[in-house]
Order: sequence, then structure tokens, then C-alpha cells
Amino acid sequence: MISLKFNNFLYPLILLFVVGGCQFPSKGITASYNYATCQLKQRQSPINLIENSIKAKNALNLSICYATHHQIAKNLGHTVEVEVEVENEGIVVFKNKTYRLIQYHFHTPSEHKLNSKIFPMEMHVVNRSNYNEYLVIAYPFQLSKKDNRLLNDILTHLTSNSEEDLKIRFQDGIESPKSFYHYSGSLTTPPYTENVEWLISRNASFASASQIQSFMEIEGYNNRKVQSQFSRKVDIIDNISIVYE
Repeated sequence: MISLKFNNFLYPLILLFVVGGCQFPSKGITASYNYATCQLKQRQSPINLIENSIKAKNALNLSICYATHHQIAKNLGHTVEVEVEVENEGIVVFKNKTYRLIQYHFHTPSEHKLNSKIFPMEMHVVNRSNYNEYLVIAYPFQLSKKDNRLLNDILTHLTSNSEEDLKIRFQDGIESPKSFYHYSGSLTTPPYTENVEWLISRNASFASASQIQSFMEIEGYNNRKVQSQFSRKVDIIDNISIVYE
């Protein structure tokens, strides 16, 4: 019998070629079990959404209520993140589960693709249940000649070093979706936790080129590569109620 032995460096690389598509950190190739084994899972995000293959509509109800939030914008280096200070200022109800808004952040360019098209930016609104289950709502951004007021407020807060809470109204910069793409995926940053409910707006919001550039200067190219869809189904949620207060 032939016995094969691999050291700690070769084993993750072998997994890379066997499984395929495992993403290493952008700064240097650091082979590790965490990165090599991430692709052994089959519910990773983001994915490429192909419209003509998405035909099923889901009859599930979706309720979103986001109030005028008391928030703090932070430059984390790898992303711009806005943390919600007050509990229950954002509530999402989906599949009879209640999720509370905890933060939202940005990726330049977008992580999800639509018909293999990439958007200049994507905003992830992260919601969490009392059982540490996640639901993330993704809003893609297209280029516009006009500034987006919501993004302006965030950028101004970042540069002013203000200690006052940032009061954001989603209706000042987010197009109210008429429907969402929905699938089961993962977080797009380590530890790539799976069983995350993903909702991707089918209506793009808008931002100016200078705003996109400002975000990119802060966070750089921070999008994760598209992952294999495997046998997962993507459906459409259009039985929705959205309230931006």
C-alpha cells in the first residue's frame, strides 16, 4: 500500500487543485487550512445571478422596516462600515424569523454579479436574529451624474471626525426594491459562515463616479470572487413590505 504524506504547506495547495476556486488572502499567498477548506462547503457567497435561469417565484412574505438610525460611520481600512447604535431601529421579518439591523458596509466593486456583469459598488445591510442567524440585504450601485445623498452623509461623517451620531435615512439614497433575488449562502469574509439568507435588490441604486472613487480610495478592491453555485436554487421574492421611516 502506498502511503502519501503531505506537510502543512502542501495539503492546502492540494485541496486547492482538487476542490478548485479556493480564495487566498489578497496580500501574499498564505496557505492555511481555513482558506483551503472554505471551498469544501457548497453554500458560499457571492454568486453570479443569471436572470434567464431564475424563474421560480417564492410565495414567502418579506417585511423590512428601517427607521432613521443613530449610527457611527467607521473607516476600517478594508471597508467603510456604519454601525447601528440603538437596538430595534431596523427590523426584518422573513420565514417567520425576526432579524435586527446591526451594521452595513460597502464593497468596491460589487461582489454579486448579474448576468456576469459587475457593478461599481455594492452595499451589504447585515441583520442578525436572536439565535445568531444572519440575513444580508445587498444593494448594487450604478453610476450616475448626481451624488447620492446617503453616501454623501457617510463620507462627510468620516472626514469630519464628528463624535455625534450619524442619522441616516435609507430613502435618501436607496432605491426601494420591488423584488429581490433570494438564495442561501454565506458571509463573504472569514470565517465564511454558511446558512445566511441573501436578498439582492433587483433595483440598482445610484452613485456618482467621485463618490465611488472616494469609497475605493478608502477600502480598495475588497470584493470576494464569485463562488460556485452548485445545486442551489435562486428564486424571486416579490411579496414584500418595505418601510423607510
